[in-house]
Order: sequence, then C-alpha cells, then structure tokens
Amino acid sequence: MGQDLKEHVGGLLAARESGAGKDSGGVMSTVREHYNPALRALAGAAKPVVAAVNGVAAGAGFGFALAADYRIVADTASFNTSFAGVALTADSGLSWTLPRIVGPGRAADLLLFPRNLTAQEAYELGIANRVVPAAELAAEAVKVARTLAEGPTLAYAALKESLSYALSHSLDEALEKEDELQTRAGASEDHLIAVQAFINKEKPKYLGR
Repeated sequence: MGQDLKEHVGGLLAARESGAGKDSGGVMSTVREHYNPALRALAGAAKPVVAAVNGVAAGAGFGFALAADYRIVADTASFNTSFAGVALTADSGLSWTLPRIVGPGRAADLLLFPRNLTAQEAYELGIANRVVPAAELAAEAVKVARTLAEGPTLAYAALKESLSYALSHSLDEALEKEDELQTRAGASEDHLIAVQAFINKEKPKYLGR
C-alpha cells in the first residue's frame, strides 16, 4: 500500500501548468482530508486494532500499519518509508510512531535512507509482532482479532489509554494515570467475572462492562 506515483505525477504537472499552486489539493489535501482522520481513528480507537500486512507497506501504507496495535505480517511482505526517495518528508504519522517503536536513531536511518525491509527484519526491529506464512495470514489475523474480541475489552481500552498517556508524561504522572485506570478496571463487572472464573477454573465470558 502506498500512493500511486504515476497517478500523482500527472496531478503535479497539471497543477503547475494551470498555475493553481505547487500542491493544488494534491499531497497535502490527501494527507489532511483522508490519511490523517483515518490514522487518528485507528490510533484513538478504544479497541485494539490488528493489522494484517500481506504485501508492500510503503509510505502511507507503512504509517497505517504502525497506527495499529498489533501487526501480523506475511513472510513475503516488506516495509519502506519511501518518502525521502521522492523528495518528501514523513507523513501518515511515521514521525510519531516509528521512533516510538524502533527508537529515534533507527527511525532516522529508515527515513533518511529508504529501503525495503523484509518481514524478518521488520520483526527484529519490533515493527512486526508476528511473521507467518503468506497462506496463513488471513486465518491468523482473524484468530488474533477473535481472541481480543472475546477478551476483557474494557481492560484493553484502559491499556491503550495508559500506554498513550505514558509516552508524553513523567513517571509520576504515569503512575497516577495507572492508579486512575486500575481503579476503574477494578470496579468493572468484567474484573469480578475474571476473578470468579479463575477461582472456579473456568474460562471467563466478558460482558464489556
């Protein structure tokens, strides 16, 4: 996944010929109007988001994959930041997500020197959570999604909120946030269900409340 550059160059040339401006609703309007709202929805979702990557995740495609919480990747897939290779800077959240996953130094390397990362390389960098044979990708992604859907969804939402908050706050503030969210989770019906199921050696059936 990534922008079709053959289609894109036509828009750039047409904009320059018409004198409508260098971007003329091209790159930036696509980012602002389409990519950014979708990325915010993915990253801000209360439920865990599972991405199944089965091909080339380049540029925006890379960004969308990193906006998910869990990435299952086919062994034939690859990743590429791409932007610098066509004289663009990062968008689709990559300047925010990539350094948080691979570290600032590796993020700079991948953005300054775009290149294809194999599925195994992506796994070693922490970009992929799991690598599976391409033929098994869809089934594995559904399996993970179903496991999460049957789990303690309120606790998952709290975990996402906690992790996001901690990235931009101090340890003391993160501890306070953990206390707040743990108090909320501890008062939930799901927590009681989980404890009772543990005592009775049963599988809990969560209600999401």
